[in-house]
Amino acid sequence: HLIFSICVKILDNIQRREGLMQKIICPLNILKCVMMLFAFCTIYTAEIVRAEGYDINVIEENQEVIDNLLFSVFEDREKKYQFKDISSRDLQEKFIRVSNANQSVGYSQSAYWLKIKFLNKSFSRQWYFNIEYTLLNNVQFFVQDKTGQYIKKQGGNLSPRSEYERSYRNPLFLLDMNTGETKEIYLRIESNSTIVFPLKLFSEEAFTRYYVFE
Repeated sequence: HLIFSICVKILDNIQRREGLMQKIICPLNILKCVMMLFAFCTIYTAEIVRAEGYDINVIEENQEVIDNLLFSVFEDREKKYQFKDISSRDLQEKFIRVSNANQSVGYSQSAYWLKIKFLNKSFSRQWYFNIEYTLLNNVQFFVQDKTGQYIKKQGGNLSPRSEYERSYRNPLFLLDMNTGETKEIYLRIESNSTIVFPLKLFSEEAFTRYYVFE
């Protein structure tokens, strides 16, 4: 729909240019115009995607493990924001993309909000979202349930084991995604240790093998 709308707008602009349509008089010129229009639409759409920050981690049909996940981060230096605040447009615009997921932010008194988006093209429904760093103290994981409401899950080494979805040394969260479903998750991370974001996604089968043989 986005590409179609862009194409319509471009065609309207072309039609406003005096005498331009009169020059398109043969199939070759028409073909050239179509190719140029398609290229322009592709470039323009890509710019919109980058500008709006739609970094989507696509899970392909036979994929079982994804590392180096695409995500955006927002530093809450005063630790004053709750999850209900994060959806506001002003705060959404403050999220920035991280180029190196294993880059350390060092010791920080800030809280860090992460935004991650997935598109599941595989036939696996259950996934495990793993932060491969044991020392993080407090990790909150926000994900939509079947009704579309966000629920909070808790992790980190200061959280009671009774709150874990699965007992594991790293923050680990279960993520349900149907085939073809797009899902966006948020995390809030706070720690007295160094803070890094080594994020990895496992299918249920892949994580079981990883868990057994690590």
